[in-house]
Amino acid sequence: MVPRKKGLIVNISSLGGQSYLFNVAYGIGKSAVDRMAIDCGVELKKHNVACLSLMLGAVRTEITTNLILNSKSDKGKIKSDPNQSQASDKSVKEIFREGESVEFGGKIIAAMATDASIMKYTSKIVIGAEYASRNNIVDIDQRRIASHREFGQMGKYFVPKPLKSLASLVPSTFKVPQFIIDIALSKYK
Repeated sequence: MVPRKKGLIVNISSLGGQSYLFNVAYGIGKSAVDRMAIDCGVELKKHNVACLSLMLGAVRTEITTNLILNSKSDKGKIKSDPNQSQASDKSVKEIFREGESVEFGGKIIAAMATDASIMKYTSKIVIGAEYASRNNIVDIDQRRIASHREFGQMGKYFVPKPLKSLASLVPSTFKVPQFIIDIALSKYK
């Protein structure tokens, strides 16, 4: 890529790189690919090689389907943040039930490979659902995948039941600013 002065490197990330999800190894791995994309992006930019981290949402892989969606009990269930309430664990199952297909990320990467302005994403963590929305990419079942930053999406899982109907009234264009999510997930509170 460097001799050709053109290229794209995409690391696959998740919210697990920013907050506890599943287990320690998962979080460390996702944090590492984010850091690698940011640092490599800095070094490769002068060679016109884009390096980024693509943050996907809840992907319905074979593992998530078997461990989360098909589980009949809480035994062996993948946990969210252990400091959160049990409602968070119930939300994990709901979130993955509505998750994106494994092909969705591939569709995004294929679009990125032909994106003439891909260099503006180098050295960044790119939220897959938001890139897809900007580029009219839908999942294989023709669903628009919502970003985790969309207030209506967050409200479905993390707003108290009496307020859930109000959360659905907020347009999908209203997104919680990333810096607020970063502060909420910050380890330096």
